[in-house]
Amino acid sequence: MEQSDSIKELAAALVAAQGEFPAITKSKVAHVGHYSYQYADLADLVETVRPVLHKHGLAVVQTLGPVTVTGEGVMVHLTTELLHQSGEWIRSTSSLPAANTNPQAVGAVITYARRYAYQAILGIAAEEDTDAQPAEPAQEKPTRVEPTRHATEAQRKKIWALARKL
Repeated sequence: MEQSDSIKELAAALVAAQGEFPAITKSKVAHVGHYSYQYADLADLVETVRPVLHKHGLAVVQTLGPVTVTGEGVMVHLTTELLHQSGEWIRSTSSLPAANTNPQAVGAVITYARRYAYQAILGIAAEEDTDAQPAEPAQEKPTRVEPTRHATEAQRKKIWALARKL
């Protein structure tokens, strides 16, 4: 993560906005093997929080870096910035693999990355925590995994495996 020299005004505005964010509607369902979960798609997420961000002088901007071709597919690079009207900002860049260069597969990875990065930079959760969910449903609820700034090697392998199934 990178930030401007000061984020005092941005932080105050974000705290105020977080206190006013309405509940995010989880209108979509994802199916992974025998497991499914509900989530909010990117458009619903942006539409829900944008008025509150605007009220507090905040905006989220997401830009794509170059898509890097690797031996196993491509890497998508996404930068997400939280901007404040004062000029203060916070920036986070992430990279996710796509199994191939098929535009639909790359587009799916981009949308996935944008949705999670958008939620992360605003400190909101708009879906069930499924990081610890095994391929088969467990009898107990998975232990919550604290988010990290970058995917772990195990998470990258899981993403690659899921992306190859697309």
